[in-house]
Amino acid sequence: MMVCDRPFMFLITDEPTGSILFMGTCYNPADPDAK
Repeated sequence: MMVCDRPFMFLITDEPTGSILFMGTCYNPADPDAK
């Protein structure tokens, strides 16, 4: 389990090539209504 209580960025990468397949951010994980 991981507690995310501050803004963070995440990446999904392809291991063999190192290519980024997806990148996202979460600016306010404490606010469930944030868009």
